[in-house]
Amino acid sequence: MYSSRWSEVLRQGDVFGLWLYPKFKNVPQPVARPQGHGEDLKVNRWEFPVDECYGIVVSHCCEFNEAKRARFLVARISDFPTRITDAQREKIEASNDAVKEGAEEERYEYLETFVLEPIPGCFDEKMVVDFTTIMPFPKSEQDRVGALKQAELDQEHRIKLRKKLALFFGRDAPDVADDKKRDPPPRPGRE
Repeated sequence: MYSSRWSEVLRQGDVFGLWLYPKFKNVPQPVARPQGHGEDLKVNRWEFPVDECYGIVVSHCCEFNEAKRARFLVARISDFPTRITDAQREKIEASNDAVKEGAEEERYEYLETFVLEPIPGCFDEKMVVDFTTIMPFPKSEQDRVGALKQAELDQEHRIKLRKKLALFFGRDAPDVADDKKRDPPPRPGRE
């Protein structure tokens, strides 16, 4: 799953950490600070509780070559959910191959995850990349993330990750039926 030789640049599929990452199940807390002498308090920041964990780069490699982008995308690496059956775990592991070559139909199970093998010195069990935790990092952190690199996916698994991300973001779904929709609420200046 992992390459024995690493590229010198940060790429899609690079595992890094440990890093402070927001706990997405906790509600962010507003932080109010005065904006000047005699000013009222204004909320200008939100604070998230964080965990120290591993992450993976999910931005496509070409995004690091374009000077116009100010951010790159990463996703959190988590333990396997504990409340699943062995059969569900096997399906999650098998779903890394989101599209089987020569299959009659595409598979759309567990599109929000990608399973990683253990990395000695980092994690001893299989772990799960959770696409629902994708967030941007500023490009200014690229060197720091690169310095924390723990593993690099080999090309075969990088392609599997890329295909699964494409399915996750580009899932085709029918529109909501018109009888399930409602009119938007009235707003000032909208007629």
